[in-house]
Amino acid sequence: MSILRKNIIANYGGKAVTALIGFAVVPVYLAYVGVEAYGLISFFISLQAIIAVLDVGLSSASNRETGIISVADQGSQKTRHLLRTMEYVYYGVAMLIFVLFLSSADFLASEWLQSRDIDRDTIKQCVLLAGATIALRWPISLYSGILLGAEKHVLFNTLGAAIAVVRALGSVWVVIFLPNPLISFYQWQVLVSFAEIAVMFSATWRALGGMTPFEFGFHAAVFKSVWRFSVGIAGITVCAMLLKQADKLVISKMLPLDQLGCYNTAYMLSTGMLLIFQPVQSAVFPRFTKLFAADNTRQMSATFHRTAQVVAVLSAAAACLLIFFSRELLLLWTQSEFVSIQASVPLSLFGAAALFNAMMAIPFMLQLATGMTWLPLYNNGIALLVITPLLYFFVLHFGIGGGALAWLLYNIAYFSILPHFMFRHVLAGEKRRWYFEDTLPFMIFALAVFFAVRLLCNAFSSPLVQFMLVALGVTVYFGGSVLFSRTLQSVLTSTFPLQQYFRASR
Repeated sequence: MSILRKNIIANYGGKAVTALIGFAVVPVYLAYVGVEAYGLISFFISLQAIIAVLDVGLSSASNRETGIISVADQGSQKTRHLLRTMEYVYYGVAMLIFVLFLSSADFLASEWLQSRDIDRDTIKQCVLLAGATIALRWPISLYSGILLGAEKHVLFNTLGAAIAVVRALGSVWVVIFLPNPLISFYQWQVLVSFAEIAVMFSATWRALGGMTPFEFGFHAAVFKSVWRFSVGIAGITVCAMLLKQADKLVISKMLPLDQLGCYNTAYMLSTGMLLIFQPVQSAVFPRFTKLFAADNTRQMSATFHRTAQVVAVLSAAAACLLIFFSRELLLLWTQSEFVSIQASVPLSLFGAAALFNAMMAIPFMLQLATGMTWLPLYNNGIALLVITPLLYFFVLHFGIGGGALAWLLYNIAYFSILPHFMFRHVLAGEKRRWYFEDTLPFMIFALAVFFAVRLLCNAFSSPLVQFMLVALGVTVYFGGSVLFSRTLQSVLTSTFPLQQYFRASR
């Protein structure tokens, strides 16, 4: 099995474990610490995501630089210089983060966070412990970038899954059995974060040939080599974060909170699409980087089209389930008739938007790997200027469905326009193949199959019959996709070499 395929499988495994754990622990937290305390935990999770902007793209830059260095002479030595240099930066930022939490603890506890049942001193302790946790985990993104850039995805996902299991099991135990479960929860997070940073530190240095050589100092030239790329990534990240929050801000201002809750529920369910293509993205990015550095355009083209088709065939099926079975999925997940009715149209529109967005997953990785950060940066910047007034107009006239409709129109434009610029600079002349072999056939076929399944399901009221029809539709779709795609046939035969097995058995 090739390294790329192993990395993709490892990424899917790591994502699956993390997602299942995240889904399983929420009911326990709600039961033992209460809704308000869980709200406090959720607040710091959101805060950690916002603070992630301080990364300014350095982890992605380190990932890409590691891939470039690996094809050069003395690559391991240069990567060690890169890691040591970036450690100075990351640990410095980690200390800054803790100082920020330390200085703002009183303000957050007394002015920002309003609580009826949790006293101020407890909130302040949680703020300090949360700050320590975020600061300790800050360098993890650096070690992740280095390991992924070195194509050590199996090692990274194995460690990540193991730490996630330990963190979750310990969290459940402390909130159930220890006094003051909220404080105990945060104390456990700090303890696990100490262990996590130690494990990732050791594993990354060992992957590069040995434990940390302290004689290596800060190399300004190394930092300069990643800075320009990281600035582009930072701009993309900031614009993307603003884009993702613009609809929530507009809806929170214009509509009641229950509508915002329904909208966010639909949005959260649609983000499950990320679990389908992100593992492939993570695996293919360092491979693109190495092939670009080696000027191996032929292999880069083959890898691009092969992974684009794999993502397309998987994503199209998942997106169509969201489009045509939004109400059933919402009712199954939330057990709320009100939410399933209110959020079904937004979820269908989000599913359609995700269909187009998923097709751009591999082209986006190719742009970053080849250093074309300016293209997604311009795209996000222009989109931010256009989508904000569009959101206001659509929400004003169509409610929460209008917010999702704006995202659908944006992603249709993203899929239709941006590739024309990308293929002028990389893989020139292969745009038609990407559209008419890698993406559109699977999108159209999936829409036709699942639309037919939806019509058949409308004729039967039995949930069992409807489930069987959906299962049949999934089978027809995947079977048909393999039949008309030689690329998928080659992927399957190389992964599951049945022909060779039968020949050997004769």
